Amino acid sequence: MFDRFTDRARRLIVNAQEHARSLSHNFIGSEHLLLALITTESSISELILCDLDQEKVRQEILSIHKRGSGSPGHIPFTPHAKRILDLGLREALLLGDRHVAIEHLFLALTRGIDNSYANDVTLHTAAKILCKFGFPIEQARSSVIGIATDQQGSSHSSSPANRAEAIAHRLITGDELKDELLKIAAELTAIAQDAVPGSPNIPRFTRTRELMTRLEATLQMSTRSAIELPNDRTLPEPEL
Repeated sequence: MFDRFTDRARRLIVNAQEHARSLSHNFIGSEHLLLALITTESSISELILCDLDQEKVRQEILSIHKRGSGSPGHIPFTPHAKRILDLGLREALLLGDRHVAIEHLFLALTRGIDNSYANDVTLHTAAKILCKFGFPIEQARSSVIGIATDQQGSSHSSSPANRAEAIAHRLITGDELKDELLKIAAELTAIAQDAVPGSPNIPRFTRTRELMTRLEATLQMSTRSAIELPNDRTLPEPEL
């Protein structure tokens, strides 16, 4: 699987292993991937996670998982970490890229999460930490999708139509779908309440068309999300 990863993405996986060892943990979890995202040079570390303090994140991890005895040999990935790596490939493919970049791993790590889930016990450790620190997950995801599609567009057509198509091919969770539909409905209601019968209003008409296009893209995303994601599977340690 790692042969589909870019050199920087492979470096990130190695960094996650090193973070796990530095904390004397005998597993590689989402929290170690988060640390690697913060410390591995990329657009994510420089633009998205730049306000997260590495040492504070490390201390938060240790408050959840105390230092262990460590492991001198192979360190396995946790089920959550395996799923993130699997989803990284899915994120890449859905954005029209055949290789997994660091941006795709960030999108995989934050998929289906928003700050209202801070007390959800089913969240993986990295998600709990991001929520606790008040990290703007939804805003960051939007920025990263823009970065990823721009990078993908550097070698392929990056017209607005192709960018919109790439975004429309993302997966969307049930909660994301609900939130997006509520936002669209609220804007359409506001437009209807402000409209004067028999009086044409070009800005309102244009905005309504934009919202209907957005609604269509959202419904496409929800339809594709009905496809079952692959089950966790054993991932080999990268040979670098």
